[in-house]
Amino acid sequence: MPLKNLTYNPKKNSILILGICLTGMLVGNYVQRFRISDHHWIYQYGSYINMAMVLVSITWSMFHPLIIFTEHKIIWRENILWIFIGLIPSLYFGIGTLFS
Repeated sequence: MPLKNLTYNPKKNSILILGICLTGMLVGNYVQRFRISDHHWIYQYGSYINMAMVLVSITWSMFHPLIIFTEHKIIWRENILWIFIGLIPSLYFGIGTLFS
């Protein structure tokens, strides 16, 4: 059985990182409606999903430039825009923590 050559695509992965973070924030905002209602279980599970999605995107965002540097040593300068787009979630929460 042949093994596929897996490569890290910076463009797709940086968009995916940003999408996961924004979706997690939107889920967290949406489930606030169910906080005090008969369907409070939606709030409980939604807040867990929110936390998991945001933490995964922040962690992945921190490792994203390292993966690009190790995988694309020669052409990492061509991917500098995608490095910054992938860093947006960690920069957002880092700056927010710094100002609070």
